[in-house]
Amino acid sequence: MPTDGAAMLDLGDTNLLLPLMRGVFVAALFSAFGALLFIWLVAPQGLKLAGARDAEAICLRLIRASLVAALFALLGWLALEASDMSEAANATDALAAIPAVLLETSFGHDLTAQGLSVFAALVLLAAWPQRWRFASVGLAGLALALQAGHSHAFAMEHGPSLLLYAEGLHLLAGGAWLGGLLPLLILVRDAPSKPAAETLRRFSKLATLCVIAIAGTACFQGWVLGGGVAGLIGTA
Repeated sequence: MPTDGAAMLDLGDTNLLLPLMRGVFVAALFSAFGALLFIWLVAPQGLKLAGARDAEAICLRLIRASLVAALFALLGWLALEASDMSEAANATDALAAIPAVLLETSFGHDLTAQGLSVFAALVLLAAWPQRWRFASVGLAGLALALQAGHSHAFAMEHGPSLLLYAEGLHLLAGGAWLGGLLPLLILVRDAPSKPAAETLRRFSKLATLCVIAIAGTACFQGWVLGGGVAGLIGTA
């Protein structure tokens, strides 16, 4: 039992919780960015033909829920990372380490920028869901692209590089494709055949570009991170 009354942290659990919380954060960003891009770029014509305002309202609720989930996951990730970095013995020590992590580490700087972007997108959607939708797409995309700052690409290059930009594009393409699937289902599920077909055609074009980008950036990253031909055939 802790003598100071603070709850003890089982630091062994961070090995599981850290990647889990990080995964929830990225998944929520995928959902928010993909859904925002869908209703801004793909769905307008289908919504106009179908008159499916209920579908748009459901998508907006999904986006808001995804942004809120991203904020909570970000806070959990920050707390766990602060505990891990400071080797905290209890929750009090972990909380005390958070300001230093935010102010003095590249992880903290990137996470702060991501959190502010997510929060700003949420505020714009709540206050002006129609007028500022384009800005919300950009803010959600920025938060997702900044995830590249937590990657192996950034650890290798320690700053802007072609590898880092490829990682950012990889994330954005994944979010646009995978994050748009649920809004697509919501819209076409009850829509008449003509607007449903039109929406599917428009999404198919976007998804094709996304898959090409995902494959291309994955090959490039694999080539660089794997060390090229020498790394591929000369290492275990």
